[in-house]
Amino acid sequence: MQPELTHLFNSNRELFQMAYQRRNIIFTHAGITNTWYRRFRDSVAVYKVRTYKSSLADLLNAVELSGYEDILFTPSPFRTGEDDDGGPLWADYMETFQDALNGYHQFVGHSPQDEPRQLCWRGKSITYLDVLHKQNYFHELHC
Repeated sequence: MQPELTHLFNSNRELFQMAYQRRNIIFTHAGITNTWYRRFRDSVAVYKVRTYKSSLADLLNAVELSGYEDILFTPSPFRTGEDDDGGPLWADYMETFQDALNGYHQFVGHSPQDEPRQLCWRGKSITYLDVLHKQNYFHELHC
C-alpha cells in the first residue's frame, strides 16, 4: 500500500499541514517544548518565512514547505537522536511533559496512552490523544 499512499499524499499535499492553530490552541504530531521553540524561533528557517501576522502554526507549516524543514524533524536522545531537543514530529512524552510550551494548549498524538491524558499548568496544557484502541472519543478542554 505504501506506493499508493505516497502518491495519494503527494497528489493532495495542499490538504495536509504540520500544525493547526486556533487562538492559543495548537495541534501537532508530537508537541512543542519551550527549548525547541526558542531554537526554532531564532532559526534561519523562521527568518526566511516569517510574515507580520504569522501564527506559530503558520510558521511550522511554512517552514515545512521552505527547504529548511530539517529543524522540524529533530529527534532528541529520548527518541535515539542526537539533537538537544525533539521537534514537533519527534518530541518525546518526557520532553513535552517536562517543558510544555508556555502560553499554549497543545493536543498531540505520537505518545501512546491508555486513556487520553491532559496535564495542566498555569497558562498552558498538553493533552495526549494517541489512544488508537478507542474509535470514538470526544475531548473537552478544561484548563
